[in-house]
Amino acid sequence: MTRHEHSQEEILQFQTLVEQYHEMQEQVQGLAQHKEELERVSESLKIISQCKEGDESLLPLGGGIYLKGSLKNNAEVLMNVGAQVVVTKPLDEAQKSVEEQVQEVVTIQSHLEEESQKLLNYLKELQAHLKENNITN
Repeated sequence: MTRHEHSQEEILQFQTLVEQYHEMQEQVQGLAQHKEELERVSESLKIISQCKEGDESLLPLGGGIYLKGSLKNNAEVLMNVGAQVVVTKPLDEAQKSVEEQVQEVVTIQSHLEEESQKLLNYLKELQAHLKENNITN
């Protein structure tokens, strides 16, 4: 392999790793949003547990649209368990499940941030190597 071919290979590797780094950052952001959503659900479940049957509430439909309704049962919730299957769960079980999901997201997010930082450090080293050897596009 000639020096030029080797240089081109290093540039390609650098560009590929930069793309991978950006993808990892997008995944970290997506996980952060998912975590926030789960935390809102957890907070809503806590509020519901403190309500009494018959209490009026605004039910979010999405896009800033709400439906006014009254609570009929705060002991159970309907929960999607995957594959469009919905089951009835006691409120405390649903709360526990959501908290476990938050912890899973935090663990995955932390691992991904760690790997992302390692990749960034490697990219800085590779960039310094390319600059030192005057290798450019």
